[in-house]
Amino acid sequence: MGTGSRDRAVHGVGVLDLADAASAAGSSRSIARIASYLSFDEMFDHENVATVNPTATRAEQLANIRLIYPAEKEALGVIAIEVERV
Repeated sequence: MGTGSRDRAVHGVGVLDLADAASAAGSSRSIARIASYLSFDEMFDHENVATVNPTATRAEQLANIRLIYPAEKEALGVIAIEVERV
């Protein structure tokens, strides 16, 4: 990780400082917003479904996400990260 990054463990998962992640990628993108939700349903109550996957409905996206992240993982919380080009 980059200089000054803060590493810590959350529920046994390593957490990367997002500013270091963006600079490490060597891209001209920045983190515009980070939102935290209790569930994927709550996330889609507040986030535009089309920004996640413009070709799938809310129901399709929830089904696909839950194939990857089962209920025990979803129970840890959901984070939405908005990235913008700079």
